[in-house]
Amino acid sequence: MTSRWRSRWSPAPCVQAPSSTPASGAWSTGPPIPRPAPYAPSTACSKTTGSTTEPRSCPESWKSPAPRCSQISSGTSAVPELPEVESIRLALLPTVAGRIVRRVDVRTRSVIAMPGDPPAGITRSRCRAPPARLQRRLLLQGCTIERIERRGKQLGIVSTEGPALCVQLGMTGGLSLTDLPRPHEHIVWTLDDGSRLAFSDPRRFGLIGAHADVDDLMAVRWSTLGPDALRLRAADLARACDGSHRAIKALLLDQRALAGVGNIYADESLFDSGVHPCTPAAILPPESIARLALSIRRVLRAAVRSGGSSIRDFRSVHGHAGDYQMRHRVYARAGRPCPRCGTTLERIVVAQRGTVFCPTCQAAIG
Repeated sequence: MTSRWRSRWSPAPCVQAPSSTPASGAWSTGPPIPRPAPYAPSTACSKTTGSTTEPRSCPESWKSPAPRCSQISSGTSAVPELPEVESIRLALLPTVAGRIVRRVDVRTRSVIAMPGDPPAGITRSRCRAPPARLQRRLLLQGCTIERIERRGKQLGIVSTEGPALCVQLGMTGGLSLTDLPRPHEHIVWTLDDGSRLAFSDPRRFGLIGAHADVDDLMAVRWSTLGPDALRLRAADLARACDGSHRAIKALLLDQRALAGVGNIYADESLFDSGVHPCTPAAILPPESIARLALSIRRVLRAAVRSGGSSIRDFRSVHGHAGDYQMRHRVYARAGRPCPRCGTTLERIVVAQRGTVFCPTCQAAIG
């Protein structure tokens, strides 16, 4: 391989996300995102109890082989989860369905995975080989958009002619319908009515996967995903929990077990169902599993109705912020009183993710 290919396609270093406050004359993201009042983060290696800070560990009976729970604080998540992605799908569908893609402008090749590229993309796979030939037909140029599907946190844009795209937003990715260019646009689809659909991603953790048809998309991208969380049944969750010694929250975050739930809605669903996040999945009784499955569906549907949670970067395709973050009951609220019983909410880390729960409403089993 020549040095020219190495220099051109070697992985680029991470780029810091831009400030949420644009400079004078810069593009604006719209009205400010509504946010709850600020909270004081917990001290590292401790739990927050309001006025005091003290060490905390999981129940002794869960030490081994049960899941590990630590107390190191982590930052606030900003990754779009199922409600945010479903909100994008619902907003896009009436606008782009039936439209013909007249032109595809590719500005950043590394965010695209063509057939022949590593499925995770050139940059994330640290691929040293030349990229596959860019086929604009597989990026929907000249195709009619038939429908938009979703599985977990991923979108599938399917054309009448066959080619289909898998859209993974990553941490800061988004799709927008706008007449004006936005910062960090990597791909722009111009439709037959003159509207432009753009994929932007400041940190470039998102990906556009090009596929010959929807069957190939499902085989390559969605075959390893668990059941979609918005249609989760108690039997699906019971199968995922069976024999698993992982913490129930760690299992909920595993997209192979359950597709669509991330840190925000795992915390909210566990609180809604009264399940302690460190509980080993295998010991959850059937009634708790049924209650948790119901809570997951209920929380996700409420979040979709609110347009998702806009904590940092997320905006709808029309630039609007969601407002479900104003209805969070435990996520990012460590040190505040429980909205049910008034007990101070505690913060730990499960599966390397900051986790907030009520020690009274979500009492440990055993």
